[in-house]
Amino acid sequence: MQFTNIALAAFFGSAFAAPAKLDIGGVTNIADVANIDGGIISSTKPRGATAIPTILSVVGGLVTVVEAEVSTIDTTIKGAVADDVVPLVTGALSHVAVEVEQVVSTIVPLVEGIVFPLVAAELSQVLSIVGDVHTIVGDIESLLTSIVDGVTSDVLATIKPELSAVVDIVNPLIAPVLKLAVGVASSTKDKSVTEVNKLIGETQVIAIGVVSPVAGTLLSKVL
Repeated sequence: MQFTNIALAAFFGSAFAAPAKLDIGGVTNIADVANIDGGIISSTKPRGATAIPTILSVVGGLVTVVEAEVSTIDTTIKGAVADDVVPLVTGALSHVAVEVEQVVSTIVPLVEGIVFPLVAAELSQVLSIVGDVHTIVGDIESLLTSIVDGVTSDVLATIKPELSAVVDIVNPLIAPVLKLAVGVASSTKDKSVTEVNKLIGETQVIAIGVVSPVAGTLLSKVL
């Protein structure tokens, strides 16, 4: 069943009333890389040589956290008695939302301070960063799907705030990483740019095509 963006927005908030493509610094797809806001490439800012490794480290740590909570929720739904489901699931969802928010608050200023073009080692790390974000959002989709498919409508209604918090944090996580990837694609002719372009496209698809259908399924069960 298909749900309109208006219906999704009514349940989850304004994030789902947005246009079908992310708009990151004036960029909505790889064809627009030439139109990036001028501040993304600058020779006057310090290089910030630790920015890319730091982003890679914190995003990699988030992969571990989200995977652990997916496991927790799967185990809870399959084995916990009814009275235990709500506190265990809300705890796991809240942990994911808080951890993602902390990662976002860390990486946004780092991305803003990066000077392009990057060196070869950094290009490789950017590919790993985008790949990790792809994994995280896929894990979040699995987490939400497990909950939607595994608990009653009454439980879903009870945990709606925590579900909404997780859904709402996905685009803020993707946005700075997408901006980083677009900065790479716009500033280098290295062969890695082809893979960066591919990951940019996949990241946009995740943002608009993974979480929204889960939200729609949830909407149909709660309302």
